Parts: sequence; structure tokens; C-alpha cells
Amino acid sequence: MIRDAQQELARIVSRARSIEFEKYETSAANELLADLVPEVHALLQEASDAAHTVEDLVQDPRTFDDVGGDASSPLEQLADLCFIVHGEFSARKNQLETVSRKAAPWLVLAAAERASTTVARGLCALEQELSALAGTPSRTHHVDLLDHSLKGRVAATKFRRAVLQPSEAPASLQVRTAGTALARLIGRDEFRHLHVPDRASARELHRRVVDFLRQEKPQIEEGERLLEDARTFAVLLVELNQREELVRHDLALIRRSLEALAQLDPIAPLPEPEVQRLHSLFGRDDVLDELRTKGADVEAVTSRLLVLEAQLGGGSCYDTPADGEAVLAPPSGKGA
Repeated sequence: MIRDAQQELARIVSRARSIEFEKYETSAANELLADLVPEVHALLQEASDAAHTVEDLVQDPRTFDDVGGDASSPLEQLADLCFIVHGEFSARKNQLETVSRKAAPWLVLAAAERASTTVARGLCALEQELSALAGTPSRTHHVDLLDHSLKGRVAATKFRRAVLQPSEAPASLQVRTAGTALARLIGRDEFRHLHVPDRASARELHRRVVDFLRQEKPQIEEGERLLEDARTFAVLLVELNQREELVRHDLALIRRSLEALAQLDPIAPLPEPEVQRLHSLFGRDDVLDELRTKGADVEAVTSRLLVLEAQLGGGSCYDTPADGEAVLAPPSGKGA
């Protein structure tokens, strides 16, 4: 029964990850409501049913004969996780129903994408907890949520730093620089790993930049507003760091690094193996990235890692789910 439940969880995760949201980004509302929304509703129902199956297994004392039933046991933790993901699925279903009735197409698409991501994250967590508890191989260990988020963070960070680079150039030239950075962001393969509202905002900003640069006599005030919007969007993309899989990955890596650095001479330069290890945190913290690339000593890097550990270690990522999305403004006149 446990293996059957794992297989069903893995199947639904695969279904959630296979939905091609990019092909709907130019769709009208009627296409979304006819095709995508029913598909995501069915996905949420399947996910909820699968979570109920795991819940039934947890409540059956014959399922895990060798696991204790006290409140602190792994069995109790799995039951708690079932409760949490049920709440997440219900919230996403309600949100999708609400926006489907009256919202713009890009908001419908964003809600559908968030629901799919929530299903994948929630069921992966359930399957992997079930696997660990039963001592069976995980069927979702290969799911690439973390890899996608790491790549998305790299792309967003490079864009942010290009746009926020201090410059004394005229606003028109800075707008051109921002437009180039936007074009590079949109053209990267990793762009698809950003969420729908972020992709929509990036495309809308790029369209506005192109329109501005085509003017024979662009207004200085318009250029300054556009530049400010691009900078605001760049700053808001930092919220991508709140994705659950990134928080977990970063916190675990920080703690491993702190253990390793504790064995080293505090005034020695950061050794190359640790430089390479911390590269996976690129985009988490600008100060740490600068320390890593400028040859800071062990003590300086350790101090910064302790700050980040305190920021990230305040509780479970499931306590306050975050989408890591930045929304500058809705696209004008069409779906995302």
C-alpha cells in the first residue's frame, strides 16, 4: 500500500510539472477558462485525494508497525504535513475559482501556475516523508524544483545588478542599459523559471523601453519614470529567495559551511573548496557574494553566514508559504 501511494504521488507531481504554462501566456480569457483552468482544478482534486490516501495510511496502525505514535514521532509529523498541504490545496483552489470569475487573463494564469507549483511541492514533501518513514526508495527525489529555482535566482540576480549599477549617465542611456538587461533576461532559458507575474512584468517593461527609445524626442520625465519602474522590478525580484526549496537548500548549505569554517584559521583566506560551495548561494545575499569573490578571510565570511543563518533559521518553510513573486504592474490589454 505504501509503494502504491508513493507511485500515485509521483504520478501527480509529474502531471503538475508537465503543464506548459508558457504556451498560454498570450491566450485570451476564454481559452484559459476552457482549457487550463479545468485541468488545474482536476490536478488539485487529484492531489487532495492522494493526500487523503496518505492520511488514511497514517491513521491505520497496521501500516507502520515499527513507528511509535507519540506526538513527536515521524508518524505524527507526517500527519501534520498532510494537514498543511490540504490547507494549501484548498487555498489554491479557492484562489483559482475567485480569479477565474472576474480577473484579467494574466492573473488567472498566475493563479493556475501557483496552484500547480503548490501541488508539486506539497506532494514531493509528502512522498519523501513517506519514503523516509517506510524505508522505501523515493520516487520524487529527481524532481527539479530546486534546480529550476537556483537557475531562476541566477538570472534574476544578474538582471538586478545590471539595472541597479550606479551610473552618472543621462537617463536615456540608463534606460537603454535597462532595456538591454531586460532583453537578456527574457532571452535566457532560465526566464521560464520565474513566475508568470514576473515574466509578464519583464515583458511589459521591455515593451515600454522599446517604445521610449523609438521616440525622436523622448521626454526626460518619462525616461526617469521608466528607469524607476525597472529598478523597482529588479529589487522586487529578490523575493524569489523566499521559495521554500531555496530557503531549505540555502540554510542547509550555510550550516555545512559554518561547520567546515570552524575548523580553519579565522584570518586565512577562504579556501577554494568553500568558495565553490558558497557559489550555490549566488543571489541570496549581495554582501556574501562580494566577500566570496573578493578573497575575504574566514572570519568575515563566517560572520556573514551567521547573520544569514539567523535570518533563515526561524522556522519551517511550510509555516508561512511564499511564492517568491514580484509584481510591478499588470500587462496592458492582454494576457501574460
